[in-house]
Amino acid sequence: MTENRALDGMALAGLLCVLPTVFLAGRLVWEQTALSVLRGPQMVGFSLVHSGLGVLLLLAPLAGIVWALAAVIAAVRTKSFRPARVGLLGAYCLSILLIIVPYGFWQRLLVKTHARGAHAGEYVSYAAATGDLATVRSFLDAGVPVNVRDEQNGATPLHGAAVQGQTSMIDYLLSKGADVNALNAYGDSPVQNAISTNHPDAAKLLEAHGGKNIRGSDAQRDQAIKAEVARDIEQMDRER
Repeated sequence: MTENRALDGMALAGLLCVLPTVFLAGRLVWEQTALSVLRGPQMVGFSLVHSGLGVLLLLAPLAGIVWALAAVIAAVRTKSFRPARVGLLGAYCLSILLIIVPYGFWQRLLVKTHARGAHAGEYVSYAAATGDLATVRSFLDAGVPVNVRDEQNGATPLHGAAVQGQTSMIDYLLSKGADVNALNAYGDSPVQNAISTNHPDAAKLLEAHGGKNIRGSDAQRDQAIKAEVARDIEQMDRER
């Protein structure tokens, strides 16, 4: 009787850990696929972190680790591999795998859709800034120009790489014909971005390929900021 109660308690604990983990995995996959197709790149999990429910959902996978270990140990000791327990373990493990899949994987999976969408430049610039060569290459192979503009700030992928000091990415983009002196909406060149973000190695590499330190005027910057704020307000109004 005591053993059965323990097993029932473990099953209940499993449901409390696994169901929120499954929901969390589904939510994150949705953000990185359907929502991204609709609205462009997402700060994955941002809205969840800033809600009480989200904090609980994020704790569920951690609690699930303890439950999964206990369930496996109990199954081995009792030699009882109940289908319900195996099913919960399978659902938990699959959910964890989906949670840890990097955003770039989903972007590459949907690259043909993203490449034709209104946010292609934003995707490539972000991937370049994070050094995600596989994703950048997939977008270029899908026909996205190497000098595609980020719809938010007019930056090219080379600007994105320069801002984060991604020298390997800079080399790759230049080899694909990236404009080393392209100007973003602020009037800044990639060299200026590298210098302003304290990445001297990236600045030297760009300068070695003819890059110039060009900084936009205050009027350009003010205009770009106003335009960006106006777009953000418009997007928030659409999402209400």
